[in-house]
Amino acid sequence: MKFILYLLQINFTSLPNRTQLNYDLDSKKPHTLMLIDIDRFSLLNDAYGFDVGDQVLIHMGQVLSKVLRRGMTIYRLESDLFAILVAVTHLIQIY
Repeated sequence: MKFILYLLQINFTSLPNRTQLNYDLDSKKPHTLMLIDIDRFSLLNDAYGFDVGDQVLIHMGQVLSKVLRRGMTIYRLESDLFAILVAVTHLIQIY
C-alpha cells in the first residue's frame, strides 16, 4: 500500500500527480478539470537555477492548496503544470 501511495505522489510538492488524476477522472462522479500553467517558468529556472524553481513550485502548490474549497483536489502534473479537479455538485455553490 505504501508503494502505491508513493507512485501517486512521486514529486517534491507532495501533491497528487498525473497517475492519481487519471484514477480520479475514471470515477463515475461528474467533475470539471481546470489547468494552471506558470508562464515562462523555464526563464526562471534558467536565470536562478532548478533549486529556486523547485521552491517556486512548492510555494505555488501550497498557495493553491490553501484556496481550495471542499470538493476540489489539486494535482501537479509535470514541470509547471497544475490541475484542479472540481466535483460538479460544488460548481453551483461557487458561483
